[in-house]
Amino acid sequence: MSAGSRHKEAAWEWIRFVTGEEGQRIIAGFNRGMPARRALAEELFPKPNTPQHEERFLEAMRYARVQRIPVRFGENNVAITREWDLMLLGKRTPEQVAANIQRDVDRIMAQPEW
Repeated sequence: MSAGSRHKEAAWEWIRFVTGEEGQRIIAGFNRGMPARRALAEELFPKPNTPQHEERFLEAMRYARVQRIPVRFGENNVAITREWDLMLLGKRTPEQVAANIQRDVDRIMAQPEW
């Protein structure tokens, strides 16, 4: 929730719902990802009739950690994606894309941190 939110109580109500059992069951019902609540993930996520081996995600909960997002990831991602898309459209060669990405990422990373 944003610190500047004008509807803090409504935001908290939504957060409580979406992270609660009922909200997590709804999310799991769409088969779009693993529920955040461990007990519900163990109950609802593995599907024996699919080839994806969802149980591996449950196993990973024992050792997985959140990956830190690098400084300026968003800006770099925009620059990289733009060039990649131009290459896929046949408007840039791989060599041009590599040079342009290097130039843009170097410029972005040379900026002082916030």
